Amino acid sequence: FIDAIHEMKKPLKSMVFTNGPASEDFLQEVGKISEFVLTPASWDSTLKHSDSFFGDAKDYSVFYQSAEKRPPTHVAAGASASGYLLMLALQRAFKECDIQATAGDPYNLLYGSSGNITCVDNLNDGHERVRETLSLMKEETFFGSILFDTFRQNFASEVKVLQVIRKIRNLKEILTPAVVLPLRLATASLQLPQPNRYNPVCPQGSYQNPDEFEPCIKCEKGHFQEKAGALRCTMCFKNFYANATGASQCDRCPANSETAVRGATAITQCTCKPGFFTKLGRPGTPCEPCPAHATCAGDVDPPRNDPGWHAEKDQPWQMYSCNPGTPCTGNFTCAEGYTGRMCADCEEGYFVAFESCWPCITPAGNLIVMLLVYVVFIVMVIISRQLDVIHLLMNFCQTLSILALFNVGWPDTLGVIFNIAALLSFEMDLVQPQCVAPKWGFAENLYIQLAWPVFLLIMTFTWTSITQAAFRLKLKVQGKSLDDFSSSSFQTSFSSQRSGSFSTSKLGGASMGSSSATLGLNTSKWYTILQAMFYIPSSPQEMNELWLERMGIPLMAMNLGYVVLLKYVLIAFSCRDFMGTFYLSYEPSMECYTADHYKLMLISAAGMVVYVGGTWFMFGHAMYNLKITGSLGADLHGRRICNRVDSY
Repeated sequence: FIDAIHEMKKPLKSMVFTNGPASEDFLQEVGKISEFVLTPASWDSTLKHSDSFFGDAKDYSVFYQSAEKRPPTHVAAGASASGYLLMLALQRAFKECDIQATAGDPYNLLYGSSGNITCVDNLNDGHERVRETLSLMKEETFFGSILFDTFRQNFASEVKVLQVIRKIRNLKEILTPAVVLPLRLATASLQLPQPNRYNPVCPQGSYQNPDEFEPCIKCEKGHFQEKAGALRCTMCFKNFYANATGASQCDRCPANSETAVRGATAITQCTCKPGFFTKLGRPGTPCEPCPAHATCAGDVDPPRNDPGWHAEKDQPWQMYSCNPGTPCTGNFTCAEGYTGRMCADCEEGYFVAFESCWPCITPAGNLIVMLLVYVVFIVMVIISRQLDVIHLLMNFCQTLSILALFNVGWPDTLGVIFNIAALLSFEMDLVQPQCVAPKWGFAENLYIQLAWPVFLLIMTFTWTSITQAAFRLKLKVQGKSLDDFSSSSFQTSFSSQRSGSFSTSKLGGASMGSSSATLGLNTSKWYTILQAMFYIPSSPQEMNELWLERMGIPLMAMNLGYVVLLKYVLIAFSCRDFMGTFYLSYEPSMECYTADHYKLMLISAAGMVVYVGGTWFMFGHAMYNLKITGSLGADLHGRRICNRVDSY
């Protein structure tokens, strides 16, 4: 039976045999697989019982081993104890009897006729007397206590439980039975359940069940075991995770990510380290280094742009430099009053002035400021014709306005200089009417910038037309007509004034008087400007020259604003890539290559043709008129020509 169990590798928690394990022959035949087998027995050589005949159990074992050449079993010990008990019963049964008639024959003593023995108690049956004596006996033997009940069963001796164990005897390992129950008599510890001799080695990813007869236990999530036969699993280290049971190793978190604690059970517990971010915006994904000009807190927090830089929340890993940088306060926010992409727009209730957003006071106030700037532009055009220093300053300011377009991180202190340069460069977007028209933007500014020279042309034409009407009225009042003047008088009139200054013109005597106060004013440039504005010619030749003189004002405006005008028309073609979509660099809220943008580019292209080509055409036309009228004089070379063209 044991061999069959062994062949099946059937793991049993206990095996119990009635007699075999207590026998030396059984143990030698079965061998190692008999270890831990249990058997009930009434005696063992290790028990502490004794009697006067055999001594104790150990003495009996030595005697038996000497006589039989083998260790005694509990059956043999029981038989020896029975013989000893029977001997005592025979001695005691016939103490008060006369047995001479038996002549010492045991058969006659036990089974002879009733006349063979005579006893005091009249129980003359020898066999019955022995049985009666046995039933009344209470003895201690090497086998144990003996006391029979009414059924003639020995109830004083309890059953012992033996278990086969390993022992070292004479430096040799042997298998032998040992008492394990009851505990007060035990000489070895009970192994129950017995060890599972067929317990398999648990594979990687599992560990031994505390109950050897149960299957191996898989490592739970967040744990691993890379060795076979382990008694426990190990918790995954930081920055590793195991999202399934039975893991032989933990998986590493994606690049540049980490776990907060050991034993992570899912990849979603892997989050970005500080200084890194994930484009997917969720845990368990690879992380990238924080982009320049941004701060990354780690975890799933997106890169947050630094002050002076802009980032879109949809793609916060792309940083764009703000120009100017002050409106961009970082962390996806704009300074007060600013909004939109690159913080380039003003919030509702704010308007643009000198490249900054200012709170609206009233819509009318916004318009008044804007119109005042335009008036300043007109006055500067007129002044620049008389003050060469202003002219040179304006040319320099145009250069500064171009430099301001380059996003190189100009210091804030230069912003004031750039704003002054914009004012002296005729930049029409210097003040914008968002308080009146909240949607006002680059397109409207471009239209005004392109219309500015035309507006001056219309204003100048109207101004000169009024002057001509006044000239005709003056002739009528004086009783003169155009036929009263000859063309030769031109050289002694207006031409002399333009070759010098208006302070020596006829206006000083004819129109303004000749008092000492008036003579004092003649030394002022402002007085000269007033002369130019309100002077009424005295001859047709002067009137013709005045037309040329005043129509040079739009030409001068184009000359002064040429660079800025060119800058504006070119800006319409400058687009910037924001997350794969192109937007106008100057106004990031306007998408490029749309119908509105194509319209803007068409108008800008037309403006470029008209103004760039028109400027040179007007210069050529003015020079031609100066030549045919003799205004250039006989010397057509050198500084005089340059001065004349610049004046016109």
